Amino acid sequence: MKVLTIDDEIGALEILNRAVQEAVPDATIRGFSYTSDALAALREENFLPDVAFLDVKMPEMTGLELAKHIKDFSPSTNIIFVTAYSDYSLDAFRLRASGYVLKPATRDAIEAELGNLRCPVQPAASRLRVKCFGNFEVYAGSQPLRFEFSRTKELFAYLVDRKGAAAATAAGTVVTVPVFSDEGNTHATVSVKDSTATVSATEKQIKEVISDNKDTGTVVLDISNLDVNSAVVPAALVSAAQKAEGSTGLTVSLPTGSVTLDKTALDSTGKNDVKIGVELVDVSKLNDAQKEKLGEQTTKATIVDINVYVNNVLTHTFNDGKIDVSVPYTLKTNENADTITVWYLADDGSITPMHGVYDSGTKTVSFTTTHLSSYVIANFPFVDVPEDAWYYGSVAYVYTHGLFGGTANATFSPTQVMTRGMIVTVLWRMEGKPAAAGASAFPDVKSGTYCADAVAWATENGIVLGYGNGNYGPNDGITREQMAAILYRYAKHKNYDVSVGAKTDIRGYDDIQSVSEYAMPAMQWACGAGLVKGSDNKLMPSGNATRAQTAAILTRLYTSMAK
Repeated sequence: MKVLTIDDEIGALEILNRAVQEAVPDATIRGFSYTSDALAALREENFLPDVAFLDVKMPEMTGLELAKHIKDFSPSTNIIFVTAYSDYSLDAFRLRASGYVLKPATRDAIEAELGNLRCPVQPAASRLRVKCFGNFEVYAGSQPLRFEFSRTKELFAYLVDRKGAAAATAAGTVVTVPVFSDEGNTHATVSVKDSTATVSATEKQIKEVISDNKDTGTVVLDISNLDVNSAVVPAALVSAAQKAEGSTGLTVSLPTGSVTLDKTALDSTGKNDVKIGVELVDVSKLNDAQKEKLGEQTTKATIVDINVYVNNVLTHTFNDGKIDVSVPYTLKTNENADTITVWYLADDGSITPMHGVYDSGTKTVSFTTTHLSSYVIANFPFVDVPEDAWYYGSVAYVYTHGLFGGTANATFSPTQVMTRGMIVTVLWRMEGKPAAAGASAFPDVKSGTYCADAVAWATENGIVLGYGNGNYGPNDGITREQMAAILYRYAKHKNYDVSVGAKTDIRGYDDIQSVSEYAMPAMQWACGAGLVKGSDNKLMPSGNATRAQTAAILTRLYTSMAK
């Protein structure tokens, strides 16, 4: 057996090498304290290890990153992480690692991991050679093996063809999958049918990963190598994980994503079979409100449905327990990892941000929730729009509909005052950027400026009138009453029902005398339609509107008046 060991701490590397040598006396061990030297041995010396033991935290490159390089060069190499930290176990199984050993490495721990390799390694002297062309023959060295029964030979040929991984039964395809925790690991039997893997575990197998006298940690079922999108975890395994001392939850890793129920969420499922699924959702299955909310991102976003069935009943909440979700995601062309986020998209189209994070190492998007439903992996670039801000949903709306851009690539500037040029440009975009019959008539709106076409269109349709001095003032901050007047004219241009203004009494506001005469009908309409809201019983008609406030007003207009 050829073994690669890497640890930047010389003492730890010596302990690891000694443990490996004790576990496999005839192993060829190449030890390195620098990841660059190890990669050079792989590439330049063509050293292809059967097993690689990797420290996780190293200065040049983490073990998680190094594992990907090794797998790219030698896909059959078994990766076993060796670290002092148990919180890397989820990252390990996402990288299809064969095992996970806590420091200091011991002979027993090494032997246990080598006994459950993803790609089993046979001693060189006992390796078989199989000839598949012509007659099917199996050789041990130069001698052909003799099979006592022809059926045995046929079965062996079948297993070779199936790569030993599966066999078809009436219940579906039967395979084995890794199950592990901080206590140990085993392999459980799984039957696969109709994209669902049903797990079966014996009492002995369960005890190998869950017991009453040790810290169990998170129990992980790694089903990521199978072509499924859901898995049924048996009640016996669920119950054992609930009762075990030090149990922190249950993880099911599927090719479509992984779901981790923390201890509170797991306990809420009772002693029942639990089916966990992660499915990609076709955008055609979204309702009109959801599609309308996503706007331009409807065809770009990735939508996933996270579902848990407890005893065949779809369950959405888990006594406030937390669910960690991780979904594979490949960045699109020109997409920035820092702009990726996750939204909970309700049936009414409302958006709740879930603080999604993209991991470039594992190429996954992860988030934590307490409620399971459909989630959208979307692109939202503005770092200055906090997820708990009152205007987050409005900014997301105007951005996904192409109404607002940012003031820079990563900033929205929510507190910046909206200008008269900006508001008309947004309305123009809402209309699909229609061409005007002529150029802008205002001398302070020069041809070629960002808002020239928008101002020309708005003037032509009676939406803006300009100042009495003949100018428009595109760079002036827009006041609340000016915005109400422009939106009022826009609503009439669109033939929206503005009769609510005639029925709205705004005389009770303390500063009603400050509202300009020309803006009174517009302010009545804007208040009645819920577009403009007062504060401390004041309308503040001459106060400037910020970009965040404008986003909220336009979202209300776009989603309610257009219906």
